[in-house]
Amino acid sequence: MGLSITGEDAVYATIALNHKLATKKNIRAAIKEQSRRRGGGVHQSLGEVLCEMNLISPAGHTAVLRASAYKRERRRDKILGRVLVESEYLSQEAVADALREQKAQYARSGQIVKIESTLLRDNGVTAYQLYAAKKIRKLKLG
Repeated sequence: MGLSITGEDAVYATIALNHKLATKKNIRAAIKEQSRRRGGGVHQSLGEVLCEMNLISPAGHTAVLRASAYKRERRRDKILGRVLVESEYLSQEAVADALREQKAQYARSGQIVKIESTLLRDNGVTAYQLYAAKKIRKLKLG
């Protein structure tokens, strides 16, 4: 992208661009404004700056935030699934099924459902195994 942003702002910008909710020109202008504001002690997310500059609609901003949250949760759940498989608590197939169900649920309702509930309900993983895997995932995420 060639823009000097990282973390959540980078995810936000990528999603906004991919869904054509903002242009590169708008993103660049918002980054410059964000930097100027930070110099004055005001810390805002890229999305907040884009909204205030009317470079993204409130509905578009909400859509990007939801997509960002989904992407973040999916990443965390994929890592959790990998830990469960590596720990031999579940098969790769069981984790893949739970991830497919999560994706389908999001497509149907827009709700982000953690795979934990599906795994506990359908795949025989115990609460303790899930707790242990979540601790390991936390270490992997830093």
